[in-house]
Amino acid sequence: EVVDQLDRASISVVLNIAEGNGRRTGQARAKFFDDARGSGTECAACLDVMVAKGACSIDRVGEGKASLLRIVSMLCKLVERFDEAARKEAR
Repeated sequence: EVVDQLDRASISVVLNIAEGNGRRTGQARAKFFDDARGSGTECAACLDVMVAKGACSIDRVGEGKASLLRIVSMLCKLVERFDEAARKEAR
């Protein structure tokens, strides 16, 4: 079940980034980037669950967790940037 959830969440990250990049307004972009961010944190949680259940060692998921940290950090900055742009557009 966790592997299936990880697969769906990882696909969601990619698709939400793509959809966000296709939007014109800052508010719409921020929404999709925020959805992608949420899916990224869900991926990290899935890796944690796999370790907790003994399906993987912590060493095995370390690289994935490091990549997710970078991806989620980038998405946080994008949400902040486009959310701020949306507030400026509304003024």
